[in-house]
Amino acid sequence: MPEKMTKEESKVQRAIDAARVAKQMLEATGSAFEIPDAEEVKVKRPKAEKDKTKPRVGEDTHSGYASAGDEDEYKIKKASREVEIVHNVVMFFSNTAPAVLVEMLFGEVHGGYDQEWIGRYQQGFNRFWGHLDASNRQKFVDAAMEQYG
Repeated sequence: MPEKMTKEESKVQRAIDAARVAKQMLEATGSAFEIPDAEEVKVKRPKAEKDKTKPRVGEDTHSGYASAGDEDEYKIKKASREVEIVHNVVMFFSNTAPAVLVEMLFGEVHGGYDQEWIGRYQQGFNRFWGHLDASNRQKFVDAAMEQYG
């Protein structure tokens, strides 16, 4: 009983059989690869030319090529006021306990209302912030700027 062959083994077997058939055909017809009166010609590849283009620095191109770090002065630049406020609010949200935030915004809360807000806090900043009204958002920003600003 013949053994099973894998796909790779069957491909190899077919390649061997095809080579045998080709060899027999060449032996029967003679060498088909000889070209009479042929002369060898040496082919040279042309040498690569050096790239003489220079990157455009300082031009208003949208490719961004060679423009990283091009500054007239290397100084640490302060973020804009809006970015600073957002940074402080996110830091305040991350570093303040949810119960403290709820008490700061709504005072002492009873009846499970505080648990609802703590749940929103645990769902993330966007969920918490999205449910605040304008006056509570301002309280939140003022408290963040007082602590970190």
